[in-house]
Amino acid sequence: MERPQIVAANKMDMPGAEENLQEFKSKLNDEYPVYTVSALTKEGLREIVFALADTLDQIPKYTQEIEESDEQVVYRYQKEETPFTITRDSDGSFVLSGDKLEKLFKMTDFTKDEAVQRFARQLRGMGVDDALRKRGAKDGDTIRLKDFEFEFIE
Repeated sequence: MERPQIVAANKMDMPGAEENLQEFKSKLNDEYPVYTVSALTKEGLREIVFALADTLDQIPKYTQEIEESDEQVVYRYQKEETPFTITRDSDGSFVLSGDKLEKLFKMTDFTKDEAVQRFARQLRGMGVDDALRKRGAKDGDTIRLKDFEFEFIE
């Protein structure tokens, strides 16, 4: 591991601090520059920041070369399939199905009002309400999703 190039010594404006600093510097044998910093008065911070910036400027910068390739990636827009389907049951109720819709249904905790409201907003956002109206759903009609039944409310 490389040794540090910059050493900061805390000058704590306390009795004996200057002597301790001189002893510390003597042990380094002037091998590294020492910057005196006071945590209390914030003296010496500007000098050490500039010294750090200069040291960072001297570090060689390496960048990875971008590999050239003859491969081409083509992205094609694929229209998302309808996330749900609506069918009519023999008793006149509407039946909802679809992977995305059923996944949302399974992830909803119907014992909590907030979760039920979020589920209703998600259905509305997916266009389920409008699609049911277009199929003729009216206030009070039964909507079935998996084993559960809901009442359509305008």
